[in-house]
Amino acid sequence: MKTLRATISLFFLILVQGQTLAEDLPQTKWVGDLPIIPALKVEPGLGFAFESPNGRIVMIYLSGTATSQTIKAYYDEALAPLGWNSVGALSWSRESERLKVEEVSTAGGNLWKIMLQPE
Repeated sequence: MKTLRATISLFFLILVQGQTLAEDLPQTKWVGDLPIIPALKVEPGLGFAFESPNGRIVMIYLSGTATSQTIKAYYDEALAPLGWNSVGALSWSRESERLKVEEVSTAGGNLWKIMLQPE
């Protein structure tokens, strides 16, 4: 399991190195094992991923125009086959992990933050 998580973390780090590199990879709409809603784009260099003693922690920032309702509908549909269960407005859980999506304001405009962490 640790090898799989390390591989997923490495894959995420490769994706955030630069937009050109990410566009050349076969899974441009996924970061690790998380699908990325097509209406949003990963902001390279803003996210991170690492293993903690309690599990993996992944933070991804996305830009683009999408409403919270659109994001909720997309992730409800995309995450269910992967074993995730909705536990709130923009929050899901699976085994011992929690996934949360929230809108954040920055000087450059609003972004969507996807946070995956141990429960």
